[in-house]
Formats: sequence, structure tokens, C-alpha cells
Amino acid sequence: MPHYSRSYPPSSAGNKQTFPNLSAILTAANVSTFEALPNTARTLNFRLTARDNNPTNGGIGSDDLAVTVSGTSGPLELSSPNTAAVSWATGSIQTITWSVASTNNLCNIMNIYLSTDGGNTFPFTLASNTENDGTQSITLPSNIPGSTMARIKVESNCNACIKFFDISNFNFTITASNCQASVNSICNISPVTAMAGNPALDLSPLSIVGNPVTSLTLTTGASTQVSAINNAAPAGAGTCFSVNIGFGYVAYTFLVNTTGTYNFTVPLSSFEIISVYNNTFSASSVCTNFIGSNTFIVTPGNLSASSLLNLPLTACNQYTIVLFQKSRYYQHHHHYTTCRRWYMGLPIYLTIVLHTWQ
Repeated sequence: MPHYSRSYPPSSAGNKQTFPNLSAILTAANVSTFEALPNTARTLNFRLTARDNNPTNGGIGSDDLAVTVSGTSGPLELSSPNTAAVSWATGSIQTITWSVASTNNLCNIMNIYLSTDGGNTFPFTLASNTENDGTQSITLPSNIPGSTMARIKVESNCNACIKFFDISNFNFTITASNCQASVNSICNISPVTAMAGNPALDLSPLSIVGNPVTSLTLTTGASTQVSAINNAAPAGAGTCFSVNIGFGYVAYTFLVNTTGTYNFTVPLSSFEIISVYNNTFSASSVCTNFIGSNTFIVTPGNLSASSLLNLPLTACNQYTIVLFQKSRYYQHHHHYTTCRRWYMGLPIYLTIVLHTWQ
């Protein structure tokens, strides 16, 4: 009688043997030197041996398993998809077929899996506990990544230790859909691949709903006594310095979809102070989360405002831009001077044009 299997050294990950071995199955040869596929009725006897690896007084244990090979059932053969010309789109409805060949007498419960790496792993479950009747309609999940190395496995699910199965003989193509509403995006956009039920799939995505902003007009309204500026030149990212020249402010929250340096163009019709914050802004603590401003201290007692504010921003991170309005009374109480006086209650408008440096 020929040998149908070989022994393997211990592994913390556990060992699984296939007959024939996986490499022979994936080449559709189904012929292997050491793990042969039995094709006649017989009984195969296996023994699992465990040693405690104690160098002075070791112990040993074993367990036997007998596998009866049927001579009247099988082979189970996957019929479709089983050519390289197949192409599936995520979200589409597909039919998987296989030749039962009386294997339902051995097990009538099947699982169907999808591989995107040529059959080496099968992380996606397409159907569970379906009847072994030779056909199953499935909807290809939308989270499946695109691949030119897709394969299907149909596998019995009656015994945790012994399973019979078949795998597509050829890789086929999966095209990932790009179905997304024009005014929506999702952060983070990095693909995640994991088995169903894996906590890694709990993405807690941040939904962004709105239209792209290329210009923005802000009108101050809420009251604050202080404004936030850079404590030194130039305009841009800097260290916060709070000045008690405020009267009103308005805050606008936004996100960017590409990491890069952004230009905020500020038409200086008078002396606009704008500052950008990481995440949120608090009028009671104007330096918290401060990133930078278009206004900075030149020398003690003198401020300068730039019409261009350049800041590096990260995709999918929330930012807040704040326009501060100065009181017309600040010159009587503080030593900071500006080039133009504003009047209390005057609406201030700010147009911000966002450009990305690629």
C-alpha cells in the first residue's frame, strides 16, 4: 500500500494536511509525492503525537484517527468559476456551481470561501452551511478588494477535523466597485481585509457629508475678548500668543481629503485675523489646539497680517478655521497697533481659497 502522508515537525500555529498538498491543488495537477489523493476505497489511519519536551523526565501522549475513503462518492469538483476568463464585480450577484457526485451522502452541508491571493488563504466567507446540491447564488460583498488572483473553495462542514473540498483551477478577476455619492467620502480610506467577526472590521468611520469648499465667506457674530496670533513672524504654523483685542469671532470646521500644504488666501480689505486649529476651537481657551495664524507679532506693540497663510494639513483630520474681529476700543487699552481701525458691529467677510501643493 502506498504512503499517503508525511509527518511534520511541531508548530505553534498548528499543522493541517491536505491530500494532495496545496501546491499541487493550485496548479490543478492534483499529484503530490508525499500527500497523495486516494482514489479507491480504503481506511487511512493517522496518529497525533504530543511530547512535553521535558529534557529530564519527558512525557508523551497520542491520539489516533481513522479516515474511511469512499469508493462510491466523489470526486467533488468545482465547475464555475473555473476559468481565467471570469470577471466578477463587487456587489454583483453570482452563481457558484460544483459537481456533487454523491458527496452529499458523506456531508450535505457546505461552506463557500473566496481567496484573493491565488488560493493560499481564504479570508472571505461567501456562504455558510449551504446545502450540498451543486449550486449556490451569492452576492459578492462590496468590501472585497480588487484582485486578479481570485479563487473559490467549496468545502464540507460536517466534521471539524476532516473536510473534503475543491478549489478553482485558475485565478479569475474581481473588480472593486467605486460606488460613492458625489458629496460624500469616508475617512479612513485604507482597505482592511479580515475574517468576518474580526474586531479589525469595526472601523468606526467618520462620515463627511457636504460639498467641496474652494471659497468661504465668514461673518463674525459670537463674542470673545481675546484673539490668537503667532508670537513671532512669519505667518503660518507657529506658537500661539493671545491678545486681548477681540470683540467677535466665527468658527468653521472642515476636513481635507489629501495630505499636503494648503494655501489660505485672505483678501485684506482691512486687518483680518484668521487662525487654524487642530480639531476644535474654544473661545475660553484660544491657544488650545492652535496650529497657526496669518497674523503675528513683529515687535512689541506691533502686529502684521499676511494675505497668505500656508499650513500643512493631514487628510481626514478635522480642523477649525476662526476669523477674529477686533474691537474699535482696543487701541485705548492695549499697546498693539494695526494699520487700520475697525468699528464695532461692522460685518467682516473673509474669502478663503484652498489650494493643494502636490
